[in-house]
Amino acid sequence: MTITHLPEEGWESLVTQLRPTAHALGWSDLVIKRKFKSRKNEVYLLENFVTEAEYRVRLPLEEVGVSRLDEIVVKRYSSKERLEKEISLLRMLHCTGLTVPEVILIQENLVFLTYVKGTLLLDYLEDCEKNLFPVQEMLEVIVKLTSWLINFYQFTKKHYGEAYSYGDLNARNFILTQEDIWGIDLEDASPLQSPEYDLAGLCANLLTYDPPFTPWKVALTRMLYDQFVAMIPLDLERFQEIWEPLLNSLSERRKVQIPHAFQL
Repeated sequence: MTITHLPEEGWESLVTQLRPTAHALGWSDLVIKRKFKSRKNEVYLLENFVTEAEYRVRLPLEEVGVSRLDEIVVKRYSSKERLEKEISLLRMLHCTGLTVPEVILIQENLVFLTYVKGTLLLDYLEDCEKNLFPVQEMLEVIVKLTSWLINFYQFTKKHYGEAYSYGDLNARNFILTQEDIWGIDLEDASPLQSPEYDLAGLCANLLTYDPPFTPWKVALTRMLYDQFVAMIPLDLERFQEIWEPLLNSLSERRKVQIPHAFQL
């Protein structure tokens, strides 16, 4: 069994942790392809090179609830609490049919997830702005995002008795495929916040990505706000209480100047 990776700092410890699982599942040629950007945890993409003939003589992965996977995401959590909360949410939401990664295996502080092949929502939006796509053409994506969040609020309320907010809601937490939008990174979801907090956070993040407060980003954010308000019951006074302090805080952290007299 071999596990190969780029000579990145800290990857050797991941290799050590991966060996028992890789051996048990017959992953003889496992490659750590890349490390995803994450502020709170370590998230990696793995690739398993295995021929069909090799696969047939190995441990049937169905015995441990795993189908044949060539690419898989492994997430190494900074705390047990974060792991347990996200796993509970992912399993519940996956059972409802909402598009979230499926939990495959858990090994100590490692969680193995299905890899969603698509485009990060942030990358998609940045490409659209760079290529001067009309903001109106983003409506379909905005509707998909808002619909996903409506289902998220409804399913968490039905399961837990109260609706959860996404928590750290930004364009890096969604992946676009040809047909769907997928939610990832749910560890900050909580009943302590509200949909108003989610909308404020998403709008503030969109406006302050580099380059900040461009006419395209302002128009996109206003479209998102209008669509969100039209589809999701909100307390707009509560939104305003959250919005301005959150935008100021995020702008200060990103060293962004808010345009004078800016209004959403």
